Parts: sequence; C-alpha cells; structure tokens
Amino acid sequence: MPKIAGFYCEIDNPDGHGLPLVFLHGSGQDETVWGDRAECLGPDSPRIRLRGNVDWEDRYAFFRRRPDRSLDPEDLARSVAELAVFLENLTALLPDRPPVMVGYSNGAIASAALAIKKPEATRGAILMRPLSPDPDASFTGLDGYPFLLISATDDERRAPGDAHVLAAQLRAAGAEVDHRDLACGHGWDEEGRDLELARQWLDRLESMRTRAG
Repeated sequence: MPKIAGFYCEIDNPDGHGLPLVFLHGSGQDETVWGDRAECLGPDSPRIRLRGNVDWEDRYAFFRRRPDRSLDPEDLARSVAELAVFLENLTALLPDRPPVMVGYSNGAIASAALAIKKPEATRGAILMRPLSPDPDASFTGLDGYPFLLISATDDERRAPGDAHVLAAQLRAAGAEVDHRDLACGHGWDEEGRDLELARQWLDRLESMRTRAG
C-alpha cells in the first residue's frame, strides 16, 4: 500500500479519464469501508481511498474529537494542513486534474474544512452525513465551488438541522450547493440512494467539465 505525504492509500485505475476521486472514510473505519462503492461512483475515474492518520476506536480517523465528541478545532486544522500537502503530492500522479473529495462522516467534515480553506486544491466535494467544521463562522471565497451534501433525517450522530447549517454557510460564501436529506440513519442508505445521488451529481459535474474543455 503506497504512502503519500503521511497517508496510506489505495489507488485504483490511476490512468482513468474520469474525474479523479479522493475518498475519506468515517471515524473508527479505514479505506476498505468503501468496498465496491468507490468503483460504483467512479468506474472511469482514478480512485484514491485514503486511510486516516489518527488512531481511533481500533481503526482510524482524519481528526480527533474531544471527550464530549465535540470537534477539536486545532486537530481539525492540523488535518486540513496535512490533507493539503497530500493533494500537492498527488499532482505528480494527476497533473492538472484537481480531484473531487468524497467524504463520509469524519471524512466529510475534514473534506468540508479543506474545501473551505483551500478550494483551489479540489474540483468539488461530496459530503455524506456532514457537519459544519465551524457552525458560528462566516465562510468566504467559495464562488461557484460545487458541493453535494447528503444528510439523514434519522441520523443518531447528528442534531436535526446540522447539515442545513453547513449548507447555508456554504451558499452564503457563494458555493453551488445541492443538499439532499434521506430518510435513513447515519449509516449507508439501504436503498442505495447515497450512491445514486452522488453518481448523478458526478455525472453533471463531468458533463460541465467536458463542455468547458
């Protein structure tokens, strides 16, 4: 398993011509959690499945939480800086092809924080079961940046409205936000709607890239 800028990762289909996808798992998980979902989302794409570099609940995470499970802003900032370095190193593999971040839970929060801090490093972000990295902040500089947020009405790890707060913050910063709320819990939707919505969104993004190119 290669290691790039401190992150172990699985790299599939590196010569694919679709939008490159970088997958970030949730807390207490690793890169294997995506299974065949990664290929389902990007059959023609280079697919990079990252392993978080924080030991957490017998597996890994991308940043730590405090004992009360609130976000640790300092560790989240550390994670964003390290992910930015990872993306800089990834350019050797994918020159001139900024990837789309695909984050779930802990990985979604890290992906959102990265996009807010360095939107030029990525092409867009899919955030599954997201939470704002800073609910009281006003974000700026996201004009036209595309986000897909997929939240869940019965999410036992999120307060009602958490994803709506993030969506409002991103829209206020000028981002293009597609927010979908599924009738399911924190885990994957059993009817496959997470993947269906993400695939449709990626298809639209790919079409826009093709027309622009």
